[in-house]
Amino acid sequence: MKKLLIALLVLLVIAGICLYWWRRPRPIETVVIPPKDCIKRADELLARWKSENKPADQIEKLYQAELARCGGTQNGVAEIIGAANFDYTRLGRLFLTEHINPPEYLARVKDRSRKIRNAISDESWSNGYLKGDRDNDLVPDDRDRCPDTPDLAPTDNSGCPQDGPLPPAPSVEEVRRARDALQIVISPACRDASVPSLSQPLQIGVDSNDQDSYLISVTRVTNQPAGCMVFYEISMHLKRRSLFGGANESDARVVFRASENIDTSPAAAQRQVFRIRKATFPLWNELIRTAVEPNDFAQKHIKVRAVSGNGLSSGWSAPRVFGKRSNNRFFPN
Repeated sequence: MKKLLIALLVLLVIAGICLYWWRRPRPIETVVIPPKDCIKRADELLARWKSENKPADQIEKLYQAELARCGGTQNGVAEIIGAANFDYTRLGRLFLTEHINPPEYLARVKDRSRKIRNAISDESWSNGYLKGDRDNDLVPDDRDRCPDTPDLAPTDNSGCPQDGPLPPAPSVEEVRRARDALQIVISPACRDASVPSLSQPLQIGVDSNDQDSYLISVTRVTNQPAGCMVFYEISMHLKRRSLFGGANESDARVVFRASENIDTSPAAAQRQVFRIRKATFPLWNELIRTAVEPNDFAQKHIKVRAVSGNGLSSGWSAPRVFGKRSNNRFFPN
């Protein structure tokens, strides 16, 4: 039973990180905006915030808050959920990389969850939060008696450090064994890494030397420590319309390790080139489709995000649209 509880604790952390990664907050109230339209609006706002060069942490909180609104949550409650989701993910990474011990992790998670409940049940709490929270402890400044709380520290409802014992939890050694048994990969080289720089799509096309391969190049992330693995997640929205084939839209995602880069030219200092193989890609025919007749079109909407070995993400790039016809179907040399 004890081993089961430890495994469940670790899985809870992973689930929190995955929830953040896939940007899907839990609905709390009745949905008031069609989810598809709401997510589209959130993505548009995300692109705008990036163009305004807002800090990455602020962008993540704002984006999480917008997605909370997609679940029907409004005003200050959405803002607090956005900030709490951001904190849950940071706490999960700190826990899995052993920067904080299990009791500290549980105390901080319970602290954030309690403050979300406060905001939901007390409108003055959520409205006060909209006016300011200088130390980011999720306690509104207008009721915060200790306005300089250390980052991620648990507090009481007045914003002051909590007294009393930490909650019971498994030992570090027990969690470590459970983590290793579940084959969770947290790269030690990434422990103190910053958020990866933004990667963007550059070029796409069929490999002229191997027509069963499709190549995609993206800008290279260069701000990670030596040995810290970077993953490139590429999202593709494939659209086409033709006189005889009609119209169709489909979506696909692929993930590559930086080590899978096949570019050995001098350009590799600034870009990564990855290979998609026909045998392993179910939407191959849609991927390679080109426009033939004058009124046909075949578009590939490509966006990319980089994720480091400690789970930090650059966020999605703005989509880039590639129109493909028979005369430009190959990857540029």
